[in-house]
Amino acid sequence: MDLAGLEEVHRRLQHEEFYFLSVLPFTTVPAHRFPKLLGLCGDGFMVERSGVVLGERFIREHGWEEAVKDVAMSFVDFATELDAALLEICDVKLDNFAWNPATKSVLVIDLDSMFFKEALGIQFASRQCRDNADCRYFDCRGDRCDAEAGMCRMEIGDSNLARICRKIFLPRFWQKGLFSAAPLVRIPGLFALAERCGRGGDGSELVFGQLRQMLTD
Repeated sequence: MDLAGLEEVHRRLQHEEFYFLSVLPFTTVPAHRFPKLLGLCGDGFMVERSGVVLGERFIREHGWEEAVKDVAMSFVDFATELDAALLEICDVKLDNFAWNPATKSVLVIDLDSMFFKEALGIQFASRQCRDNADCRYFDCRGDRCDAEAGMCRMEIGDSNLARICRKIFLPRFWQKGLFSAAPLVRIPGLFALAERCGRGGDGSELVFGQLRQMLTD
C-alpha cells in the first residue's frame, strides 16, 4: 500500500464506528454481535443489514414469550462478552441495538460510544470535576471526583450490565423497558432486580445468575 493509501486508512480509523467495526473481529466478542463491514463508499462505509431495530414498536408487536424474553437474555449474555473483551459501551438505548431472529441474538448497530476499558478510564481521568456527577460520559459513570485535584478518577464506576439494566430493562422517560413486556405477575420481581442491578457497579456473578434464573423460569 502506498503512502496515500496508508493516510486514507489512518483517516478512516479516526471514525470511532469504523475503527470498532474493523477491530471487533479480532476480539473475543462473537461476530454475530455487530454488523459486518462490507466495504467503502466515498467518504462513508457500508455494513450488512441484519436484524430488526429494537424499540417501542418491537415491544408492542412481539410478546414476552415470543421474543422479548429471549432479547433480554441475549443482552445479559452480551454484557458478559463485552466484559471478557474489556469493552465498555456508553450509549445504551434500545434503538442502538437490533434483534436477529435467525441467531436469536442482540447486535449493536451504533458503535460511536464504545471504548476499550483502559481508553474509557483515560477519558474519565482527563475530565475536570466539582462533584461525582461531572464524572460521566453518556451512560458510563466514573468512579468518583477527586475534589482536591479537581479531576475525575480513572476507575470506572459502573458496568455494562448495570447500564443495560438501567437503560434497556427498566422504563425510562416515555420509553418502555423490555421488562415492561413481561406478564404482570412477574413485573415487580423483574423491576426490583433490574433496579438493584442498575445501582451496582461490579456486574457480579450473583446478579448475572439471578437475571438468568428469572429469565428462564
